[in-house]
Amino acid sequence: EEIFSEVGSRYNAVTKVLSFFRDGPWKKRLVKLAGSLDKKVVADIACGPGDIGLEIIRQNPDAFVIGADLMSEMILPGLDMMRTVGMRVTRQDMMQLAFTESSFDLLSGGYALRNAPDLPAFLHEVNRVLVPDGVAIFLEFARSPNSVVWRIHYIALLVWGSITGLIFHGKPSIYAYIARSLKHFPDRNQLAILFEDAGLHIGKRELLMMGMLEIILAKK
Repeated sequence: EEIFSEVGSRYNAVTKVLSFFRDGPWKKRLVKLAGSLDKKVVADIACGPGDIGLEIIRQNPDAFVIGADLMSEMILPGLDMMRTVGMRVTRQDMMQLAFTESSFDLLSGGYALRNAPDLPAFLHEVNRVLVPDGVAIFLEFARSPNSVVWRIHYIALLVWGSITGLIFHGKPSIYAYIARSLKHFPDRNQLAILFEDAGLHIGKRELLMMGMLEIILAKK
């Protein structure tokens, strides 16, 4: 809460810089992989300013999208745009979603998995709110199962995140947290097991930025 209350107003700009301006194309690719979502009901979890939800509506104007984020500071920069296109927005905890079972055809999340206090429990919550055969799509930083590759990625993320945090906030630790959060995150093989245990079968994965991030598409 402390981190996201501070970064909310600059989140879009910082995300572009951190990703070398690839964040937008990645999210477009994420939504494209989900296929046609016309007339579908979609939940965008940890939605922030609504980048993924807005992209879903751009590609599927007849989709009904509801965003959810714990932090109002993250929502506010994109609130007017989300309202303009008809995207609903709620403030709630992704660990205890205020949605009934089998409510959504699709659930999306951008950089959400690492921020779940209990990842297996969150994945079960994803399963709960999806309809049978529903789909979950995620864009997330990835941890390589190769220890050497993982160490290189960790150092690169730590250095680049620290520089970005210093430039935008005068605090290296603000975005150095991304690398540090991966210390407690399962590697790609372990993550696949957690998905399967939650009743979510991963049908497609795409590695991005030399394997430092990935797109995950899973089906209930």
